[in-house]
Formats: sequence, C-alpha cells, structure tokens
Amino acid sequence: ELGQKIFREVLAGQTGSAINVPMSEAEHVEYAVKTIPSAAATKKGRMLEFDIKLSSIDCLPFHRIRETPTLPGAWILDLFVKAGLRLVSNAEQLTNLTVQNMSFARFVRFSNNQEPNVRVVAQENDNAIDVWLISDVLPPSGVALSKDVVCASARLSFGMDEDPTSFASPSSA
Repeated sequence: ELGQKIFREVLAGQTGSAINVPMSEAEHVEYAVKTIPSAAATKKGRMLEFDIKLSSIDCLPFHRIRETPTLPGAWILDLFVKAGLRLVSNAEQLTNLTVQNMSFARFVRFSNNQEPNVRVVAQENDNAIDVWLISDVLPPSGVALSKDVVCASARLSFGMDEDPTSFASPSSA
C-alpha cells in the first residue's frame, strides 16, 4: 500500500523530494508521465490506443501453444500495420513498409474465456510509428499476476515509390 501511495504522489507531482520510480514504457504511455525514459524521449506526434477482444478473433481457437489459444505473431504484425496506417494521413498512397526492431516478449493467451485486457498503443515518432501490444498476465485462476506487460513491439516506417508500377529487377540493381 505504501508503494501505491508513493506512486500516486509521483503521478500527481506531490512528492517533497525526487523519487526514482521504475516504470515500463507502457506505464509511461498509460499514465502520461512526463519524465519518460531517454529511449522514448523523442516521441512526438499523435498517439492512439485501442482494445482487442480476444474472444472476437476468428483464428484464435486454431492457433494453440500447449493447448491454449494464443495470438499468432503474423496476426500481431498485421494488427501493428493496421494501427500504424490509422496514424498516417496518406495511407492510400503508400507503397512500402519497413518493420524494424520487431520483438515478441510474451505470448498472449486466451484461457478460460478470460479477457486479459489486450490493447495496442501506437505513436508517431519522427518519420516512424512505434507500436506496442500490451496485456495483463492472467493465470488460469483469473487473478492478474502483472498488468500492462509489453508483449510485442515494433517500429514501422511507411513510404512511397516514385513510380509504384516500376520494379527493379535483380539484374538492373
């Protein structure tokens, strides 16, 4: 309880002295904390966040790890691209995509019909879009072991070819 009290004071800016409170990037986004990590300090631009209901994903019952329905990595990547496209103004003109630093840190599982509060956060960052898949960790008991865990992340860069109908052949390169 003392830790929660200190955390609330830090968020409210009511501490009498400097206190180091370790926070994940997801917590910085969730609580809009201004003292963000240096790796994310250049973040600027629009941001969006939306919830994902695992029970509504058609392919989920068919993708299992240890007999538990688990989000496929390809589905997560597709979700990231769709989230990124929602932040760009000229989506219909884009012809290429670069995915950088894609990482999967944790499986997103759906057991006992319990929704683990899965959501996507995407934010413009200079000429790219950073995207995170965040979830709570629920064991079969349903009591959250951890909240706001980054399960996957990536950096997306969209672009346009000058002439989208021309493709360079390997011999002309």
